[in-house]
Amino acid sequence: SFHLNSSGKPEVKGVSTYYKHIGFRPLSTAVLNRMLELELNEFANVGNFNFMLNAPTDFPNTLVEVAFLSNPEDEQRIRDP
Repeated sequence: SFHLNSSGKPEVKGVSTYYKHIGFRPLSTAVLNRMLELELNEFANVGNFNFMLNAPTDFPNTLVEVAFLSNPEDEQRIRDP
């Protein structure tokens, strides 16, 4: 699933991916690597978190944070891609 991130620091920007089960890490890494190829790499993180959004399934999944709304540049990209 795709989401928008936020931070208390407006200079933080970029993309990240998250997975719940270790077996889903390769999918999460592949998605992040593709985003890096597209030069969306300011934040660039693969993390393991217990998000409810990706917890109730045994099917491979990843949560993708595509931008930080708290960052003016990222916000502008979302408003006018």
